[in-house]
Amino acid sequence: METLSVTQEYLLFALEKSKGKIGSLGEEKHFLVAGGIVELGSGGYIVRNEKGKLIQGKVFESGAPYLMLLYNNISSKKKSKDVIESFEDISEKFLDELVQSLCLSLVEKGCAEEVTKDGLFGKKKRCCVNLSAVDAAIAKIRDEFQREEPLSTDTAILVTMLEKSDLLGRYFSKYESKRFKKRLKEAHINNSNDLLMDVLNAYESISAAIVIASTVVSH
Repeated sequence: METLSVTQEYLLFALEKSKGKIGSLGEEKHFLVAGGIVELGSGGYIVRNEKGKLIQGKVFESGAPYLMLLYNNISSKKKSKDVIESFEDISEKFLDELVQSLCLSLVEKGCAEEVTKDGLFGKKKRCCVNLSAVDAAIAKIRDEFQREEPLSTDTAILVTMLEKSDLLGRYFSKYESKRFKKRLKEAHINNSNDLLMDVLNAYESISAAIVIASTVVSH
């Protein structure tokens, strides 16, 4: 199995819970956006300016299609506009396109398969994940938390996303979840590199902005 990004791994967990039903994904879509933004930031495609705002960075010339979707959305806005603000008017159409692109990336990596089933209102597509891929992702998280070395940024971000979207307890025991949260706090305190804190703070801000905007639109 090929190496997956943080966003792809998060979708694995979300789809396993929904039994592959893409239409059942709700809040999880917003976390996929946040995860993608984090990936763009790690690649230098989003940077902080002198005022601390997250803005468009270097040009995204090639890479994962789902990241290209996010980057194009950002680049279509004013260059001086904060990335967080650019997602306040996010549409369900865009979220669906993002999920579809991510699902395709999982299929291409052999971690899922598209299945078409007859429904009450016609045929519906599902993205059914390979359970061995989910098990591998769980084992990787457990393995890293058992080590004495500092947590990798990717694992810290993934576990944070799982915890914030109430998915952590589905795959890990209460003891493990409690231990994970403690290690995350220690990582924030002990990490000499500001990258982890910057990424997590960006994640929190972006996720909150998207969820709030979505709530306003739905009402």
